[in-house]
Amino acid sequence: MTYYKNPITRFFLRKNFFRRVKMRLDGYKRLITKDALDDITFLEKDHEVKTVFDVGANVGFVTYQFQKRFPKAEVYAFEPNPYIFEKLKDSYTNETKVHVLMMGVGDVSGEQEFNINTNSGTSSFLEASDYHKTHQAKRLKEKKLTQVVTLDDFCQEEGIQHIDILKMDIEGYELNALRGAHNLLTKQTIDVIYTEVNLVPSYNGQPLFHDITKFLQGKEYYLYNLDSFIGQETKIRQAIIGNATFLSAKFRKYLEIQFGKENCGW
Repeated sequence: MTYYKNPITRFFLRKNFFRRVKMRLDGYKRLITKDALDDITFLEKDHEVKTVFDVGANVGFVTYQFQKRFPKAEVYAFEPNPYIFEKLKDSYTNETKVHVLMMGVGDVSGEQEFNINTNSGTSSFLEASDYHKTHQAKRLKEKKLTQVVTLDDFCQEEGIQHIDILKMDIEGYELNALRGAHNLLTKQTIDVIYTEVNLVPSYNGQPLFHDITKFLQGKEYYLYNLDSFIGQETKIRQAIIGNATFLSAKFRKYLEIQFGKENCGW
């Protein structure tokens, strides 16, 4: 025990001290600068990205990030909140490669009641939990019927055969949207899925991170990375919400060719 109580022997006299310091500093740098969209761009750097879906686009911040990173791609931005959608539409009126759609994405196409909260960013097809109401969602402002489409139906109607990147931030409805993409997922025609995930429910009946992971593993989609959990915690330091990136088995094989299987870690 004395060895580890002595800072000189514990740190400065350890084998490969400078290499360890460099590794530690590199780790801190990565933690500070880590950005999921940058990571996805890194994976796609030698791959032509043609189609991106931003499901739950809100006012279009992530849509813009995709547009900036992949200027040749067709970006489809889905937003079911009619008030938010007007701001989204105004932002992309003259953008021919950005297609804004006032509709939600789920497991059944049709119409569905949408809960619009006073904190508009928390509006959802699900009702906010008591904790979420107290801390972020606040109160329910109104309910509105809105159009919902499955990704399978939408892609069939639009003649879209492949999605390079599917981003989802739809306040607890992510698993429903994935179930509505059964055919796309089964055929491995979505390469990268970047989705919001919860460790504790923000909405009543909301599937959690492990539910989404289990579902996607059944479709041969595998977890690549996690981010954004820091700061999204309860008062007792329990993580609430973050983002997860999943890759299809088919896209992982492509990455093995690009980077070498020995560098991929799976």
